Amino acid sequence: MKKKITASIIIFLAVLLVGCAGNKKEPLVVWCSQFDYEMISVMVESFKNAKKTDIKIIVEICEDSETREQIEGGNFADVICIPHDQLGALADHGYLHPIANEKFFTEINKNTAPSVAAGRFGGVQYGFPSSFETHMLFYDKSIV
Repeated sequence: MKKKITASIIIFLAVLLVGCAGNKKEPLVVWCSQFDYEMISVMVESFKNAKKTDIKIIVEICEDSETREQIEGGNFADVICIPHDQLGALADHGYLHPIANEKFFTEINKNTAPSVAAGRFGGVQYGFPSSFETHMLFYDKSIV
Protein backbone atom coordinates (compact mmCIF):
# COMPACT_ATOMS: atom_id res chain seq x y z
CA MET A 1 0.00 0.00 0.00
CA LYS A 2 2.74 2.44 0.98
CA LYS A 3 4.51 1.76 -2.35
CA LYS A 4 1.31 2.59 -4.26
CA ILE A 5 0.84 5.85 -2.36
CA THR A 6 4.52 6.73 -2.75
CA ALA A 7 4.41 6.06 -6.49
CA SER A 8 1.25 8.13 -6.86
CA ILE A 9 2.68 11.11 -5.00
CA ILE A 10 5.94 10.93 -6.97
CA ILE A 11 3.97 10.87 -10.22
CA PHE A 12 1.87 13.83 -9.02
CA LEU A 13 4.97 15.81 -8.12
CA ALA A 14 6.71 14.94 -11.39
CA VAL A 15 3.69 16.16 -13.36
CA LEU A 16 3.63 19.38 -11.39
CA LEU A 17 7.37 19.87 -11.66
CA VAL A 18 7.17 19.58 -15.44
CA GLY A 19 4.17 21.89 -15.57
CA CYS A 20 5.69 24.52 -13.32
CA ALA A 21 9.30 24.32 -14.47
CA GLY A 22 9.22 27.83 -15.94
CA ASN A 23 7.68 29.42 -12.86
CA LYS A 24 9.90 28.86 -9.83
CA LYS A 25 8.40 31.76 -7.84
CA GLU A 26 5.11 30.00 -7.09
CA PRO A 27 5.29 27.19 -4.54
CA LEU A 28 3.57 23.87 -5.16
CA VAL A 29 0.94 23.12 -2.53
CA VAL A 30 0.12 19.56 -1.48
CA TRP A 31 -2.95 18.82 0.62
CA CYS A 32 -3.06 15.66 2.68
CA SER A 33 -4.77 14.28 5.76
CA GLN A 34 -3.22 14.69 9.18
CA PHE A 35 -2.53 10.94 9.20
CA ASP A 36 -0.47 11.18 6.00
CA TYR A 37 1.26 14.49 6.77
CA GLU A 38 4.52 13.08 8.11
CA MET A 39 4.82 10.45 5.37
CA ILE A 40 3.99 12.95 2.58
CA SER A 41 6.45 15.49 3.99
CA VAL A 42 9.24 12.90 3.94
CA MET A 43 8.28 11.88 0.39
CA VAL A 44 8.32 15.51 -0.78
CA GLU A 45 11.79 16.04 0.67
CA SER A 46 13.03 12.81 -0.92
CA PHE A 47 11.56 13.90 -4.25
CA LYS A 48 13.19 17.35 -4.03
CA ASN A 49 16.56 15.81 -3.17
CA ALA A 50 16.33 13.21 -5.95
CA LYS A 51 15.33 15.78 -8.57
CA LYS A 52 17.72 18.42 -7.19
CA THR A 53 15.05 21.08 -7.51
CA ASP A 54 14.72 24.34 -5.61
CA ILE A 55 10.99 24.62 -6.17
CA LYS A 56 9.27 25.29 -2.86
CA ILE A 57 6.72 22.59 -2.01
CA ILE A 58 4.33 23.25 0.86
CA VAL A 59 2.50 20.35 2.52
CA GLU A 60 -0.73 21.34 4.28
CA ILE A 61 -3.29 19.35 6.21
CA CYS A 62 -6.70 19.36 4.56
CA GLU A 63 -9.05 16.55 5.45
CA ASP A 64 -11.16 14.87 2.74
CA SER A 65 -14.30 16.36 4.23
CA GLU A 66 -12.88 19.89 3.81
CA THR A 67 -11.33 19.59 0.34
CA ARG A 68 -14.40 20.36 -1.75
CA GLU A 69 -15.41 23.31 0.44
CA GLN A 70 -11.87 24.71 0.24
CA ILE A 71 -11.78 24.44 -3.55
CA GLU A 72 -15.26 25.87 -4.02
CA GLY A 73 -14.25 28.72 -1.72
CA GLY A 74 -11.36 29.62 -4.04
CA ASN A 75 -8.55 27.96 -2.12
CA PHE A 76 -6.64 25.54 -4.35
CA ALA A 77 -3.77 23.11 -4.00
CA ASP A 78 -1.66 21.63 -6.77
CA VAL A 79 -1.88 18.08 -5.41
CA ILE A 80 -4.95 16.78 -3.61
CA CYS A 81 -6.33 13.43 -2.63
CA ILE A 82 -10.12 13.34 -2.80
CA PRO A 83 -12.70 10.62 -2.45
CA HIS A 84 -14.09 9.41 -5.77
CA ASP A 85 -17.58 10.68 -4.99
CA GLN A 86 -16.33 14.30 -5.08
CA LEU A 87 -14.54 13.98 -8.43
CA GLY A 88 -17.59 14.56 -10.65
CA ALA A 89 -18.73 17.76 -8.96
CA LEU A 90 -15.24 19.26 -9.00
CA ALA A 91 -14.71 18.28 -12.64
CA ASP A 92 -18.13 19.63 -13.67
CA HIS A 93 -17.28 23.02 -12.15
CA GLY A 94 -13.92 23.12 -13.93
CA TYR A 95 -11.87 22.91 -10.75
CA LEU A 96 -9.75 20.00 -12.02
CA HIS A 97 -7.49 19.70 -15.04
CA PRO A 98 -7.65 16.45 -16.99
CA ILE A 99 -4.54 14.38 -17.47
CA ALA A 100 -3.69 14.89 -21.11
CA ASN A 101 -0.12 13.68 -21.51
CA GLU A 102 -0.13 10.11 -22.82
CA LYS A 103 3.14 9.20 -21.09
CA PHE A 104 1.37 9.27 -17.72
CA PHE A 105 -1.19 6.70 -18.85
CA THR A 106 1.51 4.02 -18.91
CA GLU A 107 1.88 4.36 -15.14
CA ILE A 108 -1.83 4.89 -14.52
CA ASN A 109 -2.76 1.75 -16.43
CA LYS A 110 -0.44 -0.42 -14.33
CA ASN A 111 -3.11 -0.24 -11.64
CA THR A 112 -6.30 -2.22 -11.30
CA ALA A 113 -9.19 -1.24 -13.58
CA PRO A 114 -11.42 -0.09 -10.68
CA SER A 115 -8.70 2.15 -9.22
CA VAL A 116 -8.03 3.71 -12.64
CA ALA A 117 -11.76 4.23 -13.17
CA ALA A 118 -12.01 5.96 -9.78
CA GLY A 119 -9.88 8.80 -11.20
CA ARG A 120 -12.04 9.12 -14.31
CA PHE A 121 -15.22 11.14 -14.81
CA GLY A 122 -17.17 11.44 -18.04
CA GLY A 123 -14.56 9.37 -19.86
CA VAL A 124 -11.78 11.80 -18.89
CA GLN A 125 -8.93 10.87 -16.54
CA TYR A 126 -8.47 13.48 -13.80
CA GLY A 127 -6.58 11.55 -11.16
CA PHE A 128 -3.91 9.00 -10.50
CA PRO A 129 -4.86 5.87 -8.56
CA SER A 130 -3.56 5.94 -5.02
CA SER A 131 -5.12 2.78 -3.66
CA PHE A 132 -6.67 -0.40 -4.88
CA GLU A 133 -8.37 -1.22 -1.62
CA THR A 134 -12.04 -1.30 -0.79
CA HIS A 135 -13.34 -1.04 2.74
CA MET A 136 -15.10 -4.18 3.88
CA LEU A 137 -17.14 -4.94 6.94
CA PHE A 138 -16.94 -8.42 8.42
CA TYR A 139 -18.97 -9.35 11.45
CA ASP A 140 -20.06 -12.32 13.48
CA LYS A 141 -23.84 -12.45 13.12
CA SER A 142 -24.14 -14.42 16.35
CA ILE A 143 -22.87 -11.35 18.21
CA VAL A 144 -24.36 -8.52 16.16
